[in-house]
Amino acid sequence: GDDPFQSAAFRPSAPELEAAVQRAKHDIEEGFAGSALKLGHDLWTYRDLAEPAHDLLDRAYSALGRKLLRDYMKRISSFRKRSESVR
Repeated sequence: GDDPFQSAAFRPSAPELEAAVQRAKHDIEEGFAGSALKLGHDLWTYRDLAEPAHDLLDRAYSALGRKLLRDYMKRISSFRKRSESVR
């Protein structure tokens, strides 16, 4: 299917983002963490969408039993917040 995130020009609108995040969270609850993992990676490139990206990646890594990656994500998130507060 079409993946809008494959286009560098794509910017999700607030309703598109909300729908995608809710769908990914629902998928995790149903035992399918892959969509949250992919969406988290897709959102990673948008600086202002770091919070939902980190949240989805944290949830996905937790669901997949990837404690090490989850710990790295927490460190990265903390570092990113500190770095942006310096600006």
